Formats: sequence, C-alpha cells, structure tokens
Amino acid sequence: MVSDDGMRALRLAATLVHALPGVRVRLRDGDRAVVDVAPADAPAEPGVAVATTPCGFRRAVVGAWDAHRGGERVGLLGVAVDPAVDVGIRRPGRMHPGGVHEVVCGDRRVFAIATTLGVRACHDEAEALVPAEALAPGVWGIGLRPDEATGVCLAYAELPITAPADHDTTTVALLQELRARFVVRELLDDLADSTASR
Repeated sequence: MVSDDGMRALRLAATLVHALPGVRVRLRDGDRAVVDVAPADAPAEPGVAVATTPCGFRRAVVGAWDAHRGGERVGLLGVAVDPAVDVGIRRPGRMHPGGVHEVVCGDRRVFAIATTLGVRACHDEAEALVPAEALAPGVWGIGLRPDEATGVCLAYAELPITAPADHDTTTVALLQELRARFVVRELLDDLADSTASR
C-alpha cells in the first residue's frame, strides 16, 4: 500500500513531469525500475516494466490519490508499496540543490519548485519573502501554478535564456529560500492537522 508520504512524492513528481518540458520520472522498487515517465517521442528505457507519458502518469496518480483519500489501499502502475521516485531533467536543463528544477522553454529558462501547500499559502509565503516590486534583476516573471487535480502548486521564476550567470544564482537562491518556507509551513500545517484530529 502506498503511504501518505509515498502518495505525496508521487503527486509532486506527476505535477513536475506534466508541467515542465524535459523532466523525466522513474519509479523504482529497490534497484528495479518499474515505471518510466517520459514524452511519447523519448527513447524507451530498457528493462522498465511500464512506460507512460506525463499525461498518463498524472492521470494514474490523480486516480490513485482520489482512491487513497477515500480510504482505499492503493498500488500504482504495478507498484504496491512506496516506490523510490527519481526525477531527472534533460540537458540543457538541470536540477539545483534544494529541489529547484531548471528547464529550457524556447527563449527562456524556467526555475520551479513544487509543494503541496495551497495556492493562498504559497502566495502569502512568496509575498512575505519577495514583494512584487523587489524581483531579482533580469527575472521576467515569478508566479504560481496550482494543479487542482494533484493538489500540488508550482512556484516558478522565468529568466531570458541569455541572462548572466549571477541572475541564475540569485533566482536559485530565492527559490531555495521559498522552498524552505514552504517546507516549514507544510510541517506546521501537518502538526496542526494531527493535533486537531486527536
């Protein structure tokens, strides 16, 4: 059975792979790769039991999460227990420490983090950290993209592909700090929920 934590990891991965081009997800049972999630035109990974697209994976995760919230014991795509969830990014994108994902989209680079906080809580934390008038130099935009079906919200910043490296560093540091705030808020919300249910 997939646990609450396992379901959370699956929801985060499903949202990232569905929203960001160049992201690939692999689910493992120990050392055995059991599910590979990649665009339909990506080369198949050898030895993987199930290959699916980002849309197919998201649909499966949403269905499993609905069943999980309804109290059902859930397995997903042939995985009966919490799988290890590996998230990778095709070059020239990359992963930065602190859960910051960088992908290239045409003439821009998108830096994104994912959280299970609601969009209102994300907005409050982002606004407290960086008022709209104090964006890092060169940042085209910063925003939130909630996925109602997975219950995950992406916070992202966009830079032109030609931005200097110091703009990357500033943007990554900003998102790392924002992710830290999200994690603390998630922990506090979880503690409040567990205390209220007693």
